[in-house]
Amino acid sequence: MVLGKDRFLYLDALRGIAATSVVFCHFFSGYNDEFGHSFWFPSFFKFGYYGVELFFLISGFVIFYTLSKTASIKEFLIKRAIRLYPTYWICLAITFCLLKVFPLDSFRNVTIKEMLFSLTMFNGLFKVKAVDPSYWTLLVEWFFYIMIASTIYISRYLKRDYYYFFWFWLALILFYNFIYKIPIVGAFFNLRYGSFFVSGICFYEIYISKKQVTQYWFLLLFSFLVSFFAITDMEDSYVAITILYILFLVVLHFKFSFLSNRTFVFLCEISYALYLIHQNVGFIIMRKLELVGLTSIWKVVVAILIVIGLATFITRKLEKPISIMLKRLLNV
Repeated sequence: MVLGKDRFLYLDALRGIAATSVVFCHFFSGYNDEFGHSFWFPSFFKFGYYGVELFFLISGFVIFYTLSKTASIKEFLIKRAIRLYPTYWICLAITFCLLKVFPLDSFRNVTIKEMLFSLTMFNGLFKVKAVDPSYWTLLVEWFFYIMIASTIYISRYLKRDYYYFFWFWLALILFYNFIYKIPIVGAFFNLRYGSFFVSGICFYEIYISKKQVTQYWFLLLFSFLVSFFAITDMEDSYVAITILYILFLVVLHFKFSFLSNRTFVFLCEISYALYLIHQNVGFIIMRKLELVGLTSIWKVVVAILIVIGLATFITRKLEKPISIMLKRLLNV
């Protein structure tokens, strides 16, 4: 089921779920580890950080689809920049200003120089602290965009199949994780999370393009196994990754109609802004609520409602108008 020309409703729902799971992870488990909650909460909230891996699976699928409909690398990268940078700068500015007025701790507070460098999204490559810890995934996404776009268009120019490149990419991930961690190369080639992007591409080829289905099933299986070895430092990674792949497979196969209801559509709509604005801003809100005596679970509820409201405003009143204006200006 496609919304408009290039939207997959069931994957949109997963994106909203992924963003929400990350928020719950940070607001419950992350905040508790750093500042402490005075109430009990289910320990499974801490596994919400696997929402990031789900993001990467979705990105592999959707970006590969987008590239199949895009004429040039330049057009693709401009559209990606229009999609990512304006909202990022808005959320970064709000977060930085609030941190200056309501500082948290040395781990989260940033200098003006760090903030200015963070505007590039590439600060992580130079070990410069981000305005919000959640921003690290943007660098991962950008390197994926650049690499996969280059691969696709080189393949078109040479009239060669890109299928074998993905085997090489996975082999490089194994080499990096088991034999030698090559400096810088790990970031450029996404040698920690690359298997999730490859898996997303495999899902696209199997379920949408129907291209080399058997071969891509083998590639998907191998990519699934590689993902185990790439993030072994995360708790219960084998179980969590398996669940993510099963979830993605089931949703793609059955395309559940309930995933197109208003709640999921809304969560998808604000997912990017919500991801960018939630962590430090949410922590500031909860810290201030504690100072006025609200230490129960309601402080988390209030923080969630506020960041959802902020994300909604940013998405509808700022992101969308700016995006339309830039597309017209740049003629893309």
